[in-house]
Amino acid sequence: MPAHPAPGRHAAHAPAPEGCRRARLRRRAAAHGGAGVKVTDVPFERTSPPPVRAPGLADFRAGGAARRAFLRYHVTDRLTGVAQVGLYHVLSVLPPAAAAAIGATLGGLVARLDWNRPYVEFMRRGMVRIRPELKGDRAGQDRLLRAWFRNAGIVRAHYPCIRKLVTPERLTVHNREIMEEAKATGKPVYLVLVHLGNWEAAGLGAGVLQLGTFFGIYEPQPNRYQNRLIYRLRRRHRLHAFPPDRHLPALLRRFACQGGENAVLFLDEVRDAENAFPLFGRPVKASSNLRFVLKLAALAEARVVPCHFVREGAGHISLRLLAHLPPPARSTNAEADATGHVLSGLFEAAIRENLEQWYMLKDMRLPPQE
Repeated sequence: MPAHPAPGRHAAHAPAPEGCRRARLRRRAAAHGGAGVKVTDVPFERTSPPPVRAPGLADFRAGGAARRAFLRYHVTDRLTGVAQVGLYHVLSVLPPAAAAAIGATLGGLVARLDWNRPYVEFMRRGMVRIRPELKGDRAGQDRLLRAWFRNAGIVRAHYPCIRKLVTPERLTVHNREIMEEAKATGKPVYLVLVHLGNWEAAGLGAGVLQLGTFFGIYEPQPNRYQNRLIYRLRRRHRLHAFPPDRHLPALLRRFACQGGENAVLFLDEVRDAENAFPLFGRPVKASSNLRFVLKLAALAEARVVPCHFVREGAGHISLRLLAHLPPPARSTNAEADATGHVLSGLFEAAIRENLEQWYMLKDMRLPPQE
């Protein structure tokens, strides 16, 4: 999620201690007759993707970028939208193994079409950073790339039938006791993930873990038809994931400080056109999803539970809980970043082991290797 800075304070006034701010927020909520803002208090329509302006004939006549936007909205998006909607409904009635076969085939086709595009070179650099033994091994990189494209196709194809994967027969939960320990503290629980395996199952997986009500954040897709499909699926399962806008940080702080809500959040979203987590030897960026999530968890005094999915065959997935961490420190960025480094270490190991299943590999932007 893109970062949105908190409203600034006048330079002449020092910020109040965090405990005082939290107590003041709770007193204000009590004065208004409630214990705080809950996810279920927010109309579900608030989670809908933002509207997209329809370009008019004036845009077409203007030429240039305006004409391209007109053609994309009225022609390209509609053609691809019809194809996506049709494929979605076909895949939704198939068993996961059949959907995976279609997805793997489509992923292989995309690999052939995109093989020489610039982002594939960035993927090669990322592979070498994560698995140094691949340096100079072009054939090994090629095999991993082809496996990555197949996996990306499978993940996309599984999304319409994701509810069929989140069943006792097809989903295995490892280290479930970690979740029970976190819930036993009586504090909110923040599940934090990376886009590994069938990451689209995160919302339904939280239900399997009996997390209770929770909120999430999502980045709208470029195509409005795809956004409508995703919104309908989330509405069916009552998954409260919010798109970023200028009001969202304030709403999330109210969830954290007043509502005591749980959360399901991804740490490896793209920010400033690149992925910045896990770190893989890089410094923590000042403006990053990692810092945003850790600050939110500190406000909520939430227990942080890193976890991830891994696909084990065409019709079976696993959800692996990795640890149960105390609330991050808020006194300095350096102390908060210490928790970030712990999280990065946990996820780096999981990604290194299952690199072909890490969707965000395509968004690493590393300089050329020496």
